Amino acid sequence: MGNFLKKDESVRTAQNQTVSPTGDSAPNELHAEVAVFGERGQPWRTQEEIPPARQQALRDMSRTEPDELRAVYPFSGCHLDRGDVEWLISEFCDEQSGRSLDLRGADLSGEDLSGLPLQNTVAGLSGRAWRVIDQSTQTADQRKALYKKASVNLQDSNLGNSVLSRASLTYADLRGANMSDCHIEGADLFGANLGGNRPTNLHGAVCDQETRFNEVVIASPAGVGPRLFDVRWNGASLTGINWSDLRKVAEETRSFHRTRKRAGDNRREHNKRRVVWYLEAAQTYGQLSSVLRAQGLNDQARRFTYRSEVSRFWSLLHSSLDGEKWPQFLFSLTLGAISGWGYRLYRSAVLYAATVTVFAFLYRQTSSEGGHSRYSWREAITLSVIAFHGRSFYPNDPYPLNTGFAAVGAAEAFVGLFIEAIVIATLTRRIFSD
Repeated sequence: MGNFLKKDESVRTAQNQTVSPTGDSAPNELHAEVAVFGERGQPWRTQEEIPPARQQALRDMSRTEPDELRAVYPFSGCHLDRGDVEWLISEFCDEQSGRSLDLRGADLSGEDLSGLPLQNTVAGLSGRAWRVIDQSTQTADQRKALYKKASVNLQDSNLGNSVLSRASLTYADLRGANMSDCHIEGADLFGANLGGNRPTNLHGAVCDQETRFNEVVIASPAGVGPRLFDVRWNGASLTGINWSDLRKVAEETRSFHRTRKRAGDNRREHNKRRVVWYLEAAQTYGQLSSVLRAQGLNDQARRFTYRSEVSRFWSLLHSSLDGEKWPQFLFSLTLGAISGWGYRLYRSAVLYAATVTVFAFLYRQTSSEGGHSRYSWREAITLSVIAFHGRSFYPNDPYPLNTGFAAVGAAEAFVGLFIEAIVIATLTRRIFSD
């Protein structure tokens, strides 16, 4: 029975290749059948009715009594395609009576499930079943193994615009899944894996205060997270996620940009798209930072604010390559180089030490003008520190203003004023943004 439930390719191929008397494939029959589904109030059905033999096999499997301790579930280990899922929804789901699909352990990887009403679907352990495992096992490893055996495989599947409200998706494999504009209000994603090498797409997903993200795997081994642009968090708690694993969101990564390069794009066209993607990354970080700060995760919020500034810088850089926004790019470059936009102040300290050292060297080289003795390094550094802050003075005999020594002092006073102004501006900006 289990082998039959893995797609019967010969039946599906023959069924999908119905030929008209003229020799052409006949999509009209499928369109007519889909139209009938629409009349029945099932507009989400886009596939033809599955064969009677497969219907019977799915009915038989659905009668399997779940046993959480032995990891036995109706469709455990079976690959289901969209046609199977559509039929199961129409046959077994009834929101009024509270009946929903039990897809625990099922394999839905790579399938197009977009737009399907999968609310209340049981695709992982939660509630009573979770407590049964928790109370009947002795070690954490045993519990986790049973949790994972009950999880659904949705890797690389398309869940765009689907409704997964109040679904149980604990430990679900969502690596590479497209969940754009997906409704996950009240869904339980405890331990779900969003950390594939191909980023999970949560663009525009809708959450609420009941959506559970505790212990989700938020990033790939390389530290790249999912697409989070325009996610509507709506008060969802993010405190149970280990955000330190996430170094960059997908929108910022160069690999994301390479995979989205369109055939026939020249450098200029692709560059314009990268400007948009980096802006999306900046907005994603900004939104995420605001949500985390509101929930008391200030350290992570500051880190993502910094990533927002970095992404905005890259966007300006690619704009400048096309001859646009040069002033903004140069200003952002200056802020980033001197202080990391207020989030990397060690750069200011390094720049300060380097400036003082360079000008101290110049003071030593020019101090012997007019018959003066050359300054020692201690004297030169002392004078450089004083001059950096705009309080330059020359001991012993005064130096004429037309000497190189005086020019060095004026240059350092100007450089010091510029660096101080930038540091004060970025610090003020950071204080008010925090």
